[in-house]
Amino acid sequence: MKEIQLRNGQTLIIEPARLEHAKQFADYANKIKTETNYISMDIRDGLSTIEGQEKYIKTTENPGKFIFIASINNVMVGCGNLSPVSTKSRFAHRSDMGISVLKECWGLGIASEIMKVLIETAETYGYEQIELAVVDGNKPAKHLYEKFGFYETGYLNNAMKYEDGSYAKFIFMQNEEV
Repeated sequence: MKEIQLRNGQTLIIEPARLEHAKQFADYANKIKTETNYISMDIRDGLSTIEGQEKYIKTTENPGKFIFIASINNVMVGCGNLSPVSTKSRFAHRSDMGISVLKECWGLGIASEIMKVLIETAETYGYEQIELAVVDGNKPAKHLYEKFGFYETGYLNNAMKYEDGSYAKFIFMQNEEV
């Protein structure tokens, strides 16, 4: 568990997700689905359930898989995950990551603090490379990743399709300074 004093004076707690976080996680997932087009899920995917989040949290039983929750006053405001790209030995040096933060908490430095925990965890676990995909147009996220040494490696057109029929492009990034 890590405690961080935020810019606004509040205390942020970042800790590994546990089964007792499942209800908070479901509430968080249901809220974040409606706040931005920059995440992979939306309300069309249905409501997140406690059971579904328990199943997701249990994936951390797999080697190299980590999920962290960030909370303020026992309310989940963000999360980060780190996973192996593959279970095959030739890919064991590579990891994939993702971060999300509730919109009302953007600009407080929460994503940076989650990023620090993910990078530290990757180093401790022995990952040599972290990879991610960011939606083109998500300038704050791209800036965050660049701040931590990530650089663009390519893109994928039409990676996500929105309800209105429009598409979003993914920009792939990686960091080898783990």
